Amino acid sequence: MSRAEVSIRDITRCPFSFADVVQCYAASWRSSHGFFPPERVAAFTGDAAASILTDLLAKGGRIWVADVDSMPAGIVALIGEEISKLYVHPDAQNLGIGSKLLAYASAHCHTPRLHVLSINLGAQRLYFRHGFRFTGNRRPFFERIMELEMIGPAHSGKVPLATIGD
Repeated sequence: MSRAEVSIRDITRCPFSFADVVQCYAASWRSSHGFFPPERVAAFTGDAAASILTDLLAKGGRIWVADVDSMPAGIVALIGEEISKLYVHPDAQNLGIGSKLLAYASAHCHTPRLHVLSINLGAQRLYFRHGFRFTGNRRPFFERIMELEMIGPAHSGKVPLATIGD
């Protein structure tokens, strides 16, 4: 499949139900956390995903949804200057959706930052391509896996014109 035509919309204005977005997030999370014991991956249900997204919104965070072919294909969240929850559905990966979500969220803050798992080399490559660099800050995540802080280039705060639905 080639690069996808992507629209990015605020979760409160997207054409999908909250349940559809939750299922996209849950499937994406499960596919990217195969390093966990299988029972922990299986435990990340729609209820767990819904709770996380609801909590994020209650704390003033913003969530955007990638719309590809009238289906939710990924999400990204922003809390202050921190990009969080960048996930692309397993059926929609390698189509440039993650890059578009990252660029969109980054454009909504002056100096974006995020945390990436030390074993997630694919995500690290994506972030490097977008100008993110390690800060040297790290925190334990699971067993020997660390969360590594990255900071992105400063932005003017202008949202990319190729997207809609801010």
